Amino acid sequence: MSAKLRHMRGAIFVVVSVAASSALAHTPSRPEAFSVGLRSAEHASGAVIELRASPSGTVLLPASTFVMGSDIAEITLAALQCQREPWGRLGDEDDRFCELKHFATEIGEHKVTLSAFTIDRTEVTVLAFDRCVGAGVCNPPGFRRGDPRFDRANFPVTMVSWSDGADYCRWVGGALPTEAQWEYAARGIEQRRYPWGNVWNGSIANHGSLADDPTDASDGYAWVAPVGSFPEGATPTGIQDLAGNVEEWVQDRMDIDQAIYKRNNTAIALPYLQAAVTNPIATTGLGRRARGGSFIRAAHQLRATARFASLDTTRSEDTGFRCVYGSVTPTEASNIKLTTPLPTGDD
Repeated sequence: MSAKLRHMRGAIFVVVSVAASSALAHTPSRPEAFSVGLRSAEHASGAVIELRASPSGTVLLPASTFVMGSDIAEITLAALQCQREPWGRLGDEDDRFCELKHFATEIGEHKVTLSAFTIDRTEVTVLAFDRCVGAGVCNPPGFRRGDPRFDRANFPVTMVSWSDGADYCRWVGGALPTEAQWEYAARGIEQRRYPWGNVWNGSIANHGSLADDPTDASDGYAWVAPVGSFPEGATPTGIQDLAGNVEEWVQDRMDIDQAIYKRNNTAIALPYLQAAVTNPIATTGLGRRARGGSFIRAAHQLRATARFASLDTTRSEDTGFRCVYGSVTPTEASNIKLTTPLPTGDD
């Protein structure tokens, strides 16, 4: 995978997945980090006899109004954080990886009022999704069965499309969260930069790096971790894994700057319409939103306001989902073309 494409996946509408056979440049901090949760005697044999119970259940979030999106100051800090990554100063001569334009889709702080809803405490697991497959409702996930990096009962299910996630949530009586619901769950009324607070802590989230090898085992996991492996990274309300591990599908579509697309066939996501809205959802665009970052995303991409996009049909090794529950009917909200040029973001 080229440096250009890996970076573009977050900021521009290009779909890239991690090849299952990629060699890892990092060594996990302990052997077979994916086996956390098994009794120590079983690590060597690979036989799974007992799994530690994963966090389960849901969290009720009351009706509230919060501020969604970022201002210039926030994305400037994100760009500076990006520049501290190994590839933070790289990119094409006229398109550096950490330029502010790659964060422009977050711009447009605006008040959002949400009705009360309930959200899964963790990402949907392989075990839970397999029940839906067994019931004949969901398509099997796209990973190879038995692959120890992805096929573990308490891992978040990955290699599922947007429709796969939507089918599962309907089956259990819920829906994929709207982008606003997801951001409120992660950010709260306090406008936290990360689910746990405003200061980055690489030991309490399964993150990656903007580098030749995007995986980073310094947090204990080079690939996917069991759900709930980082309780210190939970929100104050106890919602886990909203930063890192796997990205999470949300309901909203991605709208793009049509003028740029027609001019050079590059899809740049539009920033928010800066207006107060209630229970918003974007229903127009080429693809779907994903939120939260993953085990191949760097620190600046795990912020609660960071936004990603992918085709509905994409099945990626680092994308999963969780569900929300309630009878809220979302209302259409638009994105806008950015009319004010951004500063360069250079030091």
